[in-house]
Amino acid sequence: MKYLWSAIDSSDMSIRSKFYLLILLLAAGSASAGSVFWLCLRSFACSSPDYLFLFTAYPAAGSLLFVLFYSFNHDFHKGSFPQHS
Repeated sequence: MKYLWSAIDSSDMSIRSKFYLLILLLAAGSASAGSVFWLCLRSFACSSPDYLFLFTAYPAAGSLLFVLFYSFNHDFHKGSFPQHS
């Protein structure tokens, strides 16, 4: 997580774009890991497609909370929030 955070932090984007990118990457990664876990598990248990939703959607939604809590102690340094008029 620290490597991903510092790689995104070094890019030249606004802070809001950095948060959106980090949430998108973690959501996609956790959803794909959950679907691979379901594919391994479905042969002997949890074969219903409902479990696919369970193993992919909840980790993807949880990544939003993870980024929120991680960002309390780690700030993005470059860029700024766009000013709305």
